[in-house]
Amino acid sequence: MNGVSLNPFQGPQPYRAADRERFFGREETIRKLANRILAHPCVTLFGPSGAGKSSVMQAGVIPLLEELHEFRTVRIDGWLADEPPLCRLVEAMHAALDLGPVIPELQPLAALDAAVELAVLRSDRPILIYLDQLEQVFFPGRRLEQTCMLMRGIGALARKPVQGLQVVLSLREDYLGRFRDRVCEMRELLEQGFRLGPLTVGEMVKVASRLVASGMPVQSWPEEELRPLMRQMRVDGQDAKDEAEVQAAFAQIVCRDLWEERGMGGILEMAEAESRVHRYLEMSLHGLGPHKEAARELLEEHLVASDGSRTLMTEQQARAVLPPGVADAVLTQLESAAVLHAEEHQGSRYFELGHDWLARKVFELKRTRRERRARVRTAALVGVLVVKALVMVWLFTWAMEQRHLAQTAQLRALQAEERECAPVPASWSPP
Repeated sequence: MNGVSLNPFQGPQPYRAADRERFFGREETIRKLANRILAHPCVTLFGPSGAGKSSVMQAGVIPLLEELHEFRTVRIDGWLADEPPLCRLVEAMHAALDLGPVIPELQPLAALDAAVELAVLRSDRPILIYLDQLEQVFFPGRRLEQTCMLMRGIGALARKPVQGLQVVLSLREDYLGRFRDRVCEMRELLEQGFRLGPLTVGEMVKVASRLVASGMPVQSWPEEELRPLMRQMRVDGQDAKDEAEVQAAFAQIVCRDLWEERGMGGILEMAEAESRVHRYLEMSLHGLGPHKEAARELLEEHLVASDGSRTLMTEQQARAVLPPGVADAVLTQLESAAVLHAEEHQGSRYFELGHDWLARKVFELKRTRRERRARVRTAALVGVLVVKALVMVWLFTWAMEQRHLAQTAQLRALQAEERECAPVPASWSPP
């Protein structure tokens, strides 16, 4: 191993094709989903945030289809807010399928048709179009007409009489209602749904045990010690049993941090999963030294929306909001810590937080810190007001005392004056 260190835990990022050998626990799901995709022109993959939809597709289903059936894959992982989504799809097809430049004179739907026809002419290999995080096109603030245009384009793809053209749509299940509202007249987009649920505590314990054995250097975590830790990371509202579902991104962050700690000679301390997440974020920022606050502002103000969901930024936008000369250090550190996830886009990249779950944690920490600052400001204001009140009371007391002293002095003066002006009694005579 020669000192090489390889953390087997991804952190809050999906597994990719390169991670296929370390993606455990989903073998049967991968096989079933691949068969469903082969049998139908369009499959909608859905599940709760953190269930592992992206990992199952990218580290399991896509490599399997490419190896066994020589699929050509078009993949979109995120949808930038200022880019029409159908245009994004057309451009992705031209880039992934090597179709050359998009014909600028064509309208988006016509350009989509032309891309499919050209792809079929270029090769008889099947095509998989995988559209991940589709819930992003339904976020507040997105233009409705552009979302509807994308849905019409996807519907057209699903209806095309082209052998070997398969479409997979992936989105969070809490957006299924909005999705169905937009495609209610397109049965082909609704007929084949595939729900992916999270791994259970028992399953995640076995996965984590296999993962630590695949790291460098190899570690060993006893299952009886892992189980209480995984139960801390179960989905809210579920009983602390092996059948409870695990928040996978939470587990990945905690295990990544734990593995690093063990690698530096720490003990296998399984307690306090939540505190490890906070430490993970703080340590990722702490490594930036004087650039820490710039990185924090990037995460909290630009990569998390007002509702706690993830937002996307191009690399150019990220560099524009960071102080001059800081961008390389900040982006490299956050990406290497798996806090930021980057994807290639039009010769550059775009960034987003590694997972929806991590975005919510960043949002919660931001809100907690703001509340703490507000309490400090309130306490400071109360302190100032108290001091002012005390000063006013002292001034009032001092003024009253001065007034009393003045009145007393004036009274004494009047009394003295009266004594001087008083007439001498007649019966009195000098001695």
